Amino acid sequence: MALVAQRAVFGRAIPLLLVVSSLACSAADPKSESGAGRRVQLIVPLDSIALAEAGVIASERLAQHFADGQGFSRFTLEARADWFTDSLVALLRADMNDPSGDLGYVNFDPFTGAQDDVPPVQLRRVRAGGDTAYAEFGQGIGSRRDDSGIVTLALVRSERRWQIADILHSDASLAAGLRAYRDTLALSRP
Repeated sequence: MALVAQRAVFGRAIPLLLVVSSLACSAADPKSESGAGRRVQLIVPLDSIALAEAGVIASERLAQHFADGQGFSRFTLEARADWFTDSLVALLRADMNDPSGDLGYVNFDPFTGAQDDVPPVQLRRVRAGGDTAYAEFGQGIGSRRDDSGIVTLALVRSERRWQIADILHSDASLAAGLRAYRDTLALSRP
């Protein structure tokens, strides 16, 4: 069965041809060898429309972050929790709620990789990697390009919307850093 749908990208409606195939499974016996009753997950490569959507969402998130004065705190996280995947929110909350009261791993603005405010960044490119869209931002373009402050938002499409799964800088992954810091703390506590 084929359906025609439209997605709005950059304020324009673009018609898409969506091909939907149905998988016939008998629901009579969930333990049968036919696989009935099992959940099937299809992984579909990201198309150019999906990458454009991810780029728009990433650009909007960074623009909002810069407009609100940068910085990152417990209040910022709670106000923007829907921007992030559940797993990244859980890592950030755990880092910010250290029972010892120590400053956690995130002692910087994860969107900029800095403790001080930095000039706004511009979207350079969006690329796909499996089911993840990587939106790369940097300062300057062309001959005035500065590659020292590149930040990449790794976005995944959830059932609800595009969400940030990780924030990557030239030398670090926010999610990996949070996990490593958590594991180090766990080993050092009695």
